[in-house]
Amino acid sequence: MTPPRPPSATEEQLRRAEEALRRSEQDFRQLIEHMTDLVAIRRGTSFVYVNRAGAAALGYRRPEDLVGHDVFEVIHPDDRARMRERVRVVDGGGHFGGTMEVRYLRPDGSTIVLELSPPQIVQYEGEPASLVTGRDVTERKKLQAQSALAERMVSLGILSAGVAHEINNPLSCVMGNLDYLAEALGDLRGGAAADGLHEMDEAIRDAREAADRVRRIVLDLAAFSRSDAESLGPMDLRPVLESAINMAWHEIRSRARLIKEYGDVPLVDAHETQLGQVFYNLILNAALSISPGATTRNEIRVVTHTDAAGNMVVEIRDTGGGISEEERIHLFDPFFTTDPAGGGAGVGLAVCHGIVTAHEGTIVVESEVGKGTVVRVVLPPASARSNITDTQTFE
Repeated sequence: MTPPRPPSATEEQLRRAEEALRRSEQDFRQLIEHMTDLVAIRRGTSFVYVNRAGAAALGYRRPEDLVGHDVFEVIHPDDRARMRERVRVVDGGGHFGGTMEVRYLRPDGSTIVLELSPPQIVQYEGEPASLVTGRDVTERKKLQAQSALAERMVSLGILSAGVAHEINNPLSCVMGNLDYLAEALGDLRGGAAADGLHEMDEAIRDAREAADRVRRIVLDLAAFSRSDAESLGPMDLRPVLESAINMAWHEIRSRARLIKEYGDVPLVDAHETQLGQVFYNLILNAALSISPGATTRNEIRVVTHTDAAGNMVVEIRDTGGGISEEERIHLFDPFFTTDPAGGGAGVGLAVCHGIVTAHEGTIVVESEVGKGTVVRVVLPPASARSNITDTQTFE
């Protein structure tokens, strides 16, 4: 019997290399399995791998229960269209440069929000596949919602004094004119000259205009106070800006001229109440940065236009005192405020940043001490377009 031939040096090197590769793969898989974030690999529309943390986050006891499962079946119905578009782009060779928040449905009916990393094309079991990691941000979203509600309550408190003043003036006009009409009608019944009818017409017209002003103030306040139960949908943000301006008007009118330049803009997928809160805070901040009594020298300019990428851009520009570089870099930090002691809680801009980011947009501040401030909000467009061009100035 011929003894077995000892392996050659080359064969021994290959054996050792294969063994090292197997150990490396085992170590790498063990590392992924011990990660606290989701790691998932998709091919087509199905999961081909999910780590233990990912399966647990999605409400499954074993990763094997998700392998072969349709990716879209575990995604919230309202987020499936966005995810299908993302998959279409990635599988077509495109790229996503940022994270994406997606809601997932667990088997027990509860919802979890994952912040997904940009997908990467990898080789898995010898074939191309898409790898993504996800972090559970459900609790963070709840805290953001609570913070937004708290900030809205603070804002409503600030609004109350101004709204009371705004409502009192037109109501006084209504009551005064109605009293006059009562007296005038009494005179007419007593045989007064018919010329009094013209004055009565003017009084009625004034009363109607004042009552309409009250109605608009109440509607704007009601819209601002709505809960966040509204759904995301394409909308023209011009009326949202108008409502925010109306609510901040009691601060604007004694400080600056308001100039509105509404250029060509796209519709935006948005929550009306949330973005109304953003615009109100930004416009109010612009007004409060200007001292009262110099309206002819100062202005607040609200500008909308479309950038080169097709995004909607809203700019709030003011000629106030400006912000120093040291303060500007902390503007979006929670509880940081440039207001004097007792002037504000310092959560307004942090909440604005959270809302704009949740809408997949950006918010930046440009400012120089003594030269004013520009706050720029950029939001991605919806599929439809709204061509709007309007310029108005209010003294």
